[in-house]
Amino acid sequence: MEKKKIKKLIAYTCLVLAEYFIAFLIALAYRQGFRKNIKLDFSVFLSPLVIGIFFVFIGLTSLIILLNYDKKFWFKNSIDALSDGEKKQILGNLEQARFQGNMEIDKNFTKVEYSKLKDIEIDGVPVKAVVNGNKYHINLARPAHTMVIGSTGSGKTTSFINPTIQILSQSKTKPSMLITDPKGELLNLHAKSLKEKGYEVQVLDLRNPYNSVKWNPLEKVYENYQKMLNLETNVISVDKEDFKDMVGKEVIVKRKNEDKENIKKEDAKTNDVTVEKESLENIKADEDIKENVNCVASYKVKETAIKSYDVLHFLEPKDMEKKQTGFESPDDKKTNNDEDNEGFEGWLEAENLIESEFIAVAFETSKQAVQNNINSANRETQDIYLDNQSSEQEKEETKENDTLNDNENEKSEVLNDDFSSENIVSSESLSGDVSSDNKELKESINSNINSDVSRENVGAKETSSDKIKRENGYFRKKFFDENGKRISALNREVDTSKIGDGPWEFEGEVYFDIKDLVNAIKVERQKLFDEVYEDCNDFVSILCPVKNKKDPLWESGAKSFILAILLAMLEDSEDESLEMTKEKFNFYNLTKIALNTQNDCKDLVKYFEGRGELSKSTALSKQVLDSLDRTRGSYLSTIFDKLNLFSDLSICSLTSANEIEFEDMASKSVALFLQIPDEKETRHTLAAMVVLQAYKDLVAAANAHKDLSLPRPVYFILDEFGNLPRINKLEQMITVGRSRNLWMFLVLQSYAQLANVYDEKVSEIIKSNCNIQIFIGSTDPKTLESFSKHCGNYSVATRNVSFNTSNTDNLSSSISVKERPLIYPSELSKLNNPLDMGNAIVTVFGYNPIKSKYTPSFLVPMLDLSESEIKVEQSRYFDESRIFYDMKKRNEHYENEKNARFAKDHIKREYEEREKDMNAALLIQHADAAVVELLSVEEREKLSGYIAKRLIKKAIEVLETAIKKAKETGKDNLIFEIDRARKYLERELDKSIGGSIAA
Repeated sequence: MEKKKIKKLIAYTCLVLAEYFIAFLIALAYRQGFRKNIKLDFSVFLSPLVIGIFFVFIGLTSLIILLNYDKKFWFKNSIDALSDGEKKQILGNLEQARFQGNMEIDKNFTKVEYSKLKDIEIDGVPVKAVVNGNKYHINLARPAHTMVIGSTGSGKTTSFINPTIQILSQSKTKPSMLITDPKGELLNLHAKSLKEKGYEVQVLDLRNPYNSVKWNPLEKVYENYQKMLNLETNVISVDKEDFKDMVGKEVIVKRKNEDKENIKKEDAKTNDVTVEKESLENIKADEDIKENVNCVASYKVKETAIKSYDVLHFLEPKDMEKKQTGFESPDDKKTNNDEDNEGFEGWLEAENLIESEFIAVAFETSKQAVQNNINSANRETQDIYLDNQSSEQEKEETKENDTLNDNENEKSEVLNDDFSSENIVSSESLSGDVSSDNKELKESINSNINSDVSRENVGAKETSSDKIKRENGYFRKKFFDENGKRISALNREVDTSKIGDGPWEFEGEVYFDIKDLVNAIKVERQKLFDEVYEDCNDFVSILCPVKNKKDPLWESGAKSFILAILLAMLEDSEDESLEMTKEKFNFYNLTKIALNTQNDCKDLVKYFEGRGELSKSTALSKQVLDSLDRTRGSYLSTIFDKLNLFSDLSICSLTSANEIEFEDMASKSVALFLQIPDEKETRHTLAAMVVLQAYKDLVAAANAHKDLSLPRPVYFILDEFGNLPRINKLEQMITVGRSRNLWMFLVLQSYAQLANVYDEKVSEIIKSNCNIQIFIGSTDPKTLESFSKHCGNYSVATRNVSFNTSNTDNLSSSISVKERPLIYPSELSKLNNPLDMGNAIVTVFGYNPIKSKYTPSFLVPMLDLSESEIKVEQSRYFDESRIFYDMKKRNEHYENEKNARFAKDHIKREYEEREKDMNAALLIQHADAAVVELLSVEEREKLSGYIAKRLIKKAIEVLETAIKKAKETGKDNLIFEIDRARKYLERELDKSIGGSIAA
């Protein structure tokens, strides 16, 4: 267009000069009388006559041009109106999109020469990168999430990915990068250059897992769960000097009634104790006293262990039994006929069973007694410590708390409460041979049977005596409920035995009241569990996505069951004897457990037993395990399909340990290459997990800074992003990533590829949050049309013309203003070709589109793209036996615990029954004279047998017979003792009937 204007200008100039020269000749001829021989006289050149003739010629020429223009105007302009051209663009009130010019691009986006990047603190997105001579000029937009669209063969790697990696690494900022490398070429091209620039290059090779660094995404989950279980160990007792430092550092202090002058601490058993603030200034660190306490604490405690025969001697006073109760020994019973000895059958076997079971717990009872002695010695140690203190109030406080603790021990279950309350027979009256040691043993057995004692009054005031008791296991954590099921870690009481004297520091805050501290620990415990659950759910969502929207039942059930197994494995880690360690918490064992379907899934069903009513793993497993066989089979087939990835031992090897710390990318320059085999689509799942975990770990690292942002930017350059499985919550990640200094470059072949992985709504959210979009090429019609609309429109004048070619005067036309795309879809499809590569259309939020140019990387001599041999990790053998977790051993362990609790309950019941039998026998003994006088030998033997066999009703009938005989014979003086025994047996019968009804 410019050339045409120049040509017209030259033509008009020549015409004007020619007309002036002709005017000069005419004026000269006129002055010389039109003679033949005219002499040139240049004095006439600027005369008024010449100028006048010149203007006449100009006027005539203009008239001729206008007449000719009017004659051909509609014909020429109708053709122009039907052709393209910028002259059609008009200014109006419609959309006026346009491409930025070169000067405008340089103004809006920082222009820098490649060699000077190393001296400039700058990073961002290259919107233009062109080689001019021996210089490589780059225009950088501010960092933003970027979407690159380039189909296969469009040159997106050479035009954008290669230059971007080199430009970012060349800058002084040196941001970290996570680069997906599906073709395996990016690592070879950039590893050498990145190392020379100071980058730490890491390779997670899904193509050759045995030669890759190991990565276990579940390791952080395990660590957080263990942190949740042991939060009490993070509590720090604060002394005077530390407290002063904390106040100086403005550490938050939690108090009750902070606006008041006093700090009140509530004791559930005693009156409120007011602690003056001034007492904080009087805390003394007396080293001599501490040494004295240590000396006393080293006092050797004499062990008075109780032997198993003591237990049996106490529970089986056979000599006393023979003398006072009239019971016959087992040897005597053998001499009688079965019919004559009704009620004695099975007595010997039952007796042996009770003895053997008590022998089994004798050692545990002995240990408990020794522990009681140690606690007693520690109380003496604590008293000596208190004697060295100047405060009498501390002594009184300690005694009060000791009294409370003794009262709590007395409140534990006492066997045979009814018998004791009636004062029928006391434990002292059983036999004169029962020693005080045996009485202590009985108390030890009672406390052993009811050993799961928790501290009820957590809010009670803590003293130094509490500390000594806690350090020696005075308060035990309760792991099982009354039904023998494991209590969820979230619902257990806080183990205060691991907490020292207050005040306490926890998670950067200081607490003066133990109630507030316990509450803070419970809240933090819930937060950590929520984080663990969310992480597990995110990984399982990638592993088992719900793709079938019409029938999501099978996939959602499979997802829930896989999540249930992960949570169950974490619950197993609570018991150290099960050996669910960090090394064993991996996808390999997850798969082994899920595929253990032998014996009609009985092992799987048993694996989720005994976990408590509030266990999330149990709740999530019910959908699969409680279903019918055919339905369960459909669920399991879906699970097998999703976990088929981990049937590959190389992948199990890669995920068996963790050697990657994504948080390091925020503190130093790291380039992590994620090599993904395009021919093995199942491994793409792990790539999506890597991106997810890296993002979450970096967000956690950003949250540790005051501005909630990473000190070093991190770029996710995700080539072939459309081939990765769905990343859970990506739309949320990309929304908030900007504030964390995390940036994503999503490289796609088309918008359709994104919509295929994510639904339409989510894909639109992702696109709208990519403020920079770079179009290199695509063959997808919807993508072409969508990006064309994204670039905008501009206004044009459209003219409709009709004319007759034989008669050019017969013309008609109409004109209208319309909008047209800034660039048509057809133009976008032809943007690049093999002879002209590196063209791109770039849109940046807030600016007009850019018709950009990226010089292909192989034509840029400034870029160091020399291939190098990468030193791969040495192949490592995967030892299955070392990391295998056998769920069957866990099931056996659970069965053993269950049987042990059953045996303990059985012993308790047998003990109660035996003691009741002894009480009943002693009652009969007290009524011995009346029984002998009123009942025959046969009736007396039957009575004893009925009592031994717990045939209470028949025993009552025999006693009622004796009472009836006494009344008939007028021997009322014998009725009292017999009636007393009968009433006791009736009470026992009522209890048995009441218990049966309740059951």
